[in-house]
Amino acid sequence: MNYVTLWLTAYINPIRFVDELSTKPAPQWGFFAALQRGLMDSLLTYLPVYLLGRTPPTPSNLSFIPTENYYGALIFLAPIVLVAIWLISSALTHLILKLSYKRSDFDLILNISGFTALVVGSIIILWDGLWLMIGA
Repeated sequence: MNYVTLWLTAYINPIRFVDELSTKPAPQWGFFAALQRGLMDSLLTYLPVYLLGRTPPTPSNLSFIPTENYYGALIFLAPIVLVAIWLISSALTHLILKLSYKRSDFDLILNISGFTALVVGSIIILWDGLWLMIGA
């Protein structure tokens, strides 16, 4: 099963998705899925609103990013932050399983959590992008 077919299978048959993903190279597939989710966030959510000249409804809390350039900065920061979240959440999942005396394969956790972020994130990106574009 290829990458795109596996992605679509996650929506239709999650159990088959996990079974198929366990046979794929780990953690490469999870990394590429998490990175793709971050790039989709940047290109489909933050880039359009930045090009439209929109500013966030609240001022930036980060002193090194002015409010006017906040969406522009997110174009570059979103993939980095989402990959970091992917790594930290996977490590926490692995730790919880180990502390619970359960079997844990960290590479498999990375694959599943990366692809899950892509599957769920794709829907969220479409929803958020729509609302940011209309200015709601």
